[in-house]
Amino acid sequence: MLDFPGQPCAPSGMDIEKRFAINAELGAFRTSMLQDYEAGRALELGRLVDAVVEIGSRLGVPTPMTEALGALARRAAAVRDRVTTV
Repeated sequence: MLDFPGQPCAPSGMDIEKRFAINAELGAFRTSMLQDYEAGRALELGRLVDAVVEIGSRLGVPTPMTEALGALARRAAAVRDRVTTV
């Protein structure tokens, strides 16, 4: 999280309190990836995860959390697919 003097900010530079207020207004919603997962569709991990990992690798920037999230998402999809095809 970026930190400006006396003002915490989200990584986008937006005031964190404003970000929380926007999130509260949105209410409960399901992301497109969750909708794809629940519908048994392939997840767009190449565009959303692999690209970040590749760019990080090229720039020498470690992306362990992104790699871990990608691995967890792939594992969840594999388990889902195995369970639904048995």
